[in-house]
Amino acid sequence: MDLIGRLSALEEPIAYRKPPPVGQLPFKVTTGIRPILLSAPHSTRHSRNGKHKMEEEFTAGLARLLAEETGCHAIYNQWETADDPNWDQQAVYKKHLAKLVERQDIKLVIDLHGMTNRHKIGVALGTINGRACPDYERPLQQAFLAAGFEDIPVGELLTLTTSSWGRLVVNHPKFTGGIKSHTITRFASQTLGVQAVQVEITSSARIVHRGPHDGWPFHFYGEPNAIYATISALSQFLEKV
Repeated sequence: MDLIGRLSALEEPIAYRKPPPVGQLPFKVTTGIRPILLSAPHSTRHSRNGKHKMEEEFTAGLARLLAEETGCHAIYNQWETADDPNWDQQAVYKKHLAKLVERQDIKLVIDLHGMTNRHKIGVALGTINGRACPDYERPLQQAFLAAGFEDIPVGELLTLTTSSWGRLVVNHPKFTGGIKSHTITRFASQTLGVQAVQVEITSSARIVHRGPHDGWPFHFYGEPNAIYATISALSQFLEKV
């Protein structure tokens, strides 16, 4: 099975809009052998200030795939959650992430998220303007550039008129990693003292296919080349760290 097929298989069990079975937590953990933790807190529908927010499809599958390929640890939501782990300070997800960081002596947290194509870029790396990930920001950026992405300065964002999955932005104003909000990246770096980065991936570069179900009205197919490039960049980075 190729990587995209494997990604689809790993995403299949994710119940975007179903609550967890009685007595179970909404997230799952897989353990590895390397001190890096992949996180996907928005992989299912979640709630912020009492309002539902849509799932960020294939972020769980991507976390699972990368963990499987590189031997890293992973934590991801498998069922719908009543809170927002990337927003709420006291989220249960954060508490278990903290336990994983301590137990596995984690040195780096990579928090995977999904953004829509309307932002006209492919990937946004958020490191709280370099403070959250001083040792790994540049190597991660270089891994995406080596995979075929183009570095777009923040000052050029307003000039973009078309969408392209091949654009990379570091510390996009909307995706800084948590300058003002209580993100996983901010929690890991400022509370746990572990370097962290938020990786926002556009729909075309992560979603293999989403069909018309669970309130989703149409078929959506991502760009295979974009998905391969995203997997390649992250895998190469993880292998070299």
